[in-house]
Amino acid sequence: MSRAGLSIQGSAVVLLSLALFLSSCEDPLPPYVPPPDPLSGQVAFPRDLLVTYTILAPDPVLIVGELTPSTYAVKVGLTNTYEETLQDHANIAGTAELSWARDSTVKATIPLSIGDGNGGLFDPITGMLTIDPGKTLWLKASWNFRLDDGTYAFTRVPFHMENFGAGLVRVHDPMVMMIRTNVRVFAKVSTIRLEICAVTLWFRQIIKRTG
Repeated sequence: MSRAGLSIQGSAVVLLSLALFLSSCEDPLPPYVPPPDPLSGQVAFPRDLLVTYTILAPDPVLIVGELTPSTYAVKVGLTNTYEETLQDHANIAGTAELSWARDSTVKATIPLSIGDGNGGLFDPITGMLTIDPGKTLWLKASWNFRLDDGTYAFTRVPFHMENFGAGLVRVHDPMVMMIRTNVRVFAKVSTIRLEICAVTLWFRQIIKRTG
């Protein structure tokens, strides 16, 4: 009797285990949840820059000619720190904001876009963006030294006059701009806000000689 009882008990355990197995197989898979913060960011930019410009007409109507360099580049690198490849249609939304350290309302807001040298991470035909583990996507913002109100940044900075050849030139005080960047490249990945950086701009007028 005891052996029969053990046999029946064993059968019950097997049937119960099978029922649990079948039940677990029928359960729906949990919804996909993107990994938290799969991208880490970095900002690359010149920390000091001398910018020269020419004046085609004097004050009070200031008409500016050439600027050298003509633009200032801010690059944002996003590295995949997750153990799997991230792939989806690109949804690029981000800006680099440069604001004057002395007055944050004096600012320029430049959109970020996919830059060069990304090694085929982005397919412009399909719009698909693929970032393998450890790979970095570079975005770029190019600033032409104009503020959001359309004026040139150096018009806000005090200057003094210095002798240059047979004339005088403007030498501006250094202008410190704070750089704030935020970017999102996939719709299912949250916006990344990077550490605030600073750049010092040195504006100088040069004389355009003719003849």
